[in-house]
Amino acid sequence: MLAGDIKRLIVRGKIYDLGQPYFSGMPHHPNHPPFAFVLTKKHGDVMYPNEVSAANCLFTTGGHTGTHLDSRGHVSHRGRVYGNLKAERVQSYGGGLKGVGIDTTPPVVRRGILLDVAGALGKRVLPNAFPVGRRELEAAAKKERVTLRSGDVVLVRTGWARYWKDPVKFVATEKGAPGVILDGAEW
Repeated sequence: MLAGDIKRLIVRGKIYDLGQPYFSGMPHHPNHPPFAFVLTKKHGDVMYPNEVSAANCLFTTGGHTGTHLDSRGHVSHRGRVYGNLKAERVQSYGGGLKGVGIDTTPPVVRRGILLDVAGALGKRVLPNAFPVGRRELEAAAKKERVTLRSGDVVLVRTGWARYWKDPVKFVATEKGAPGVILDGAEW
């Protein structure tokens, strides 16, 4: 995508907040650390001259928490990450994922296309483990009357976000959540 195209899209485009709120007890996969927040100092706990005080908090979170973009090194297969790199050569506890960590991902500014797969199938929410493939994405694009172009970012609505405040249902470790399968990703 050319810089001129990006500028034109930004002038005409809209910005949508795709984030989910963070809260203690929010959904997280059992393999990942939970989000935690605590107010460690309340106003009045420590006083400065002229009756000034400050509150302070502490929060911790894993890198795979909430609404986020996975790094190219997040998943491995047979000991190799994106680019066919040996995971053992690019990872360290103190240094993270060298060259394939999220810190190497530039900002993403693209035309965004929302494909409402749940709506195209006449559902508010797709069922557990529903596979979203090429056929479902094409049907949603046809219903939305949208043509995808090279460089577009496709967002897929499954309806699953409605379960965000129910961590067990949202994470769905036993039954699985709906999502894009390989032929959908390749499409």
